[in-house]
Amino acid sequence: MAVNTKNVLVGTAQLYIAPWATVPPALPAITVTVWAPTWVPMGATEQGVKLTVARKTVDIMVEEQPTPAQVTTDTMTISITTSLAEDTIANMKVAYGGGTITAVAPSVTKTGTTTLTLALGLDKLTVAFQGVNAHGFTRRFYIPEVLSVASVDTSYRRAAAARLYPVKLRAICTPSDVMVVDKTAVKT
Repeated sequence: MAVNTKNVLVGTAQLYIAPWATVPPALPAITVTVWAPTWVPMGATEQGVKLTVARKTVDIMVEEQPTPAQVTTDTMTISITTSLAEDTIANMKVAYGGGTITAVAPSVTKTGTTTLTLALGLDKLTVAFQGVNAHGFTRRFYIPEVLSVASVDTSYRRAAAARLYPVKLRAICTPSDVMVVDKTAVKT
């Protein structure tokens, strides 16, 4: 097979979170999309977004041959990991797995506050991220059901590094619900 260097890609992706079962917007006419208000951009990350598909297989062996007669999937884990670099209450909520955000407007008698109250249960979310494909158009990954399951350590230091909120979004939908869509041409 010949090497096609146009297929060797680098570049970042934009990560979006939405309430559970939210449908992504249609692919744009160009590479930029205005996402509906239900989709929240997660902002800056430390080292981008990483998609992992980990498949554990089982070899089905028969006495008559030394190699498997079949290989089946035992378990499959699909996850997105990143470290959110924007220190916001909304990003904390995603990193910690959920909770409730309450805002109090300032008044003559009250200081304005935003409070995150953590929850024992995990919030179901929908996640999508998009970058650019080899055609120079949008490539979008969409997972309709995820839970945020990371262990989160955030360092509060004078100047050593930005505060980071590690996130691991683990799919809880069937693999056939996960979509990777490449835009390959403009409308004619």
